[in-house]
Amino acid sequence: MDAVEKKTITPEQDSLSTYLSKIWDHRSMIILLASREIKGKFTNTKTGLLSVFFQPVIYVVVYTIFFQQLIKLEVESPYPLFAFTGVIGWLLFSNLVTSIGTSVSDSQNLITKVYFPKLILPLSKILVGLFEFVISLVIMLLLMVVLSHFEFSVNTLLFPILILMNVMIAMSIGIWFSALSFRHKDLNHIVPHIVGFGIWLTPVFYPSTLIPDDFLFVIYLNPVAAVIESYRWLLLGQSAPSAYYLISFISVFILLISGLFYFRKVEDKIVDYV
Repeated sequence: MDAVEKKTITPEQDSLSTYLSKIWDHRSMIILLASREIKGKFTNTKTGLLSVFFQPVIYVVVYTIFFQQLIKLEVESPYPLFAFTGVIGWLLFSNLVTSIGTSVSDSQNLITKVYFPKLILPLSKILVGLFEFVISLVIMLLLMVVLSHFEFSVNTLLFPILILMNVMIAMSIGIWFSALSFRHKDLNHIVPHIVGFGIWLTPVFYPSTLIPDDFLFVIYLNPVAAVIESYRWLLLGQSAPSAYYLISFISVFILLISGLFYFRKVEDKIVDYV
């Protein structure tokens, strides 16, 4: 009897258009996951809403006391507003990187029970992050009214585009984190610390003018710095950010596109590791 030849059959991967169509078909699931997490944070716990409210406020209070009162740091606008614009931009980035990065490993029970495009998990985290961002933004607008420093111009209409850029920056890192973390569990502990260190390389609580000219390239290579400087330009009427910041977005687009392709390539193997 002839030996039976064994063949390994691997499912053909969907085309990009088919994959995106599947995500669109599951859009209600994205909203459901996001709303469930928001309700879990803000209705089932007494401190959920307070933590979202106080997180940026505490940052600003500490920075104001230290950098304005003690160091006498001079900026173009009232320091609390200066710091708040930096804080909300940074928190949107850092919180999204962490939540997107752990979205797969935190949803093991769901992954093993139901089939769906796994990219839905990071996308639902974006909605949660934007909800928290809106709360912080309302606080900032109230602070602008109190300090009588509301600078509205036609340029302010560009603000939603900056929010989208802020999300894209976080997604470009978080999607790689998510695609790799189900194999390398240690990333769940390492990446948040690396991201946390990044605040010192970003003009969140200090102006970029403090950086010596020889080291400005470090700031120009930081896309989060570009977004924060743009926030201050649009909302506070500060100087427009340097055009050199555009260089930083080359890496963002490369990371985001390659990360999405890699995530799509490995997502069918996720079940084998959970």
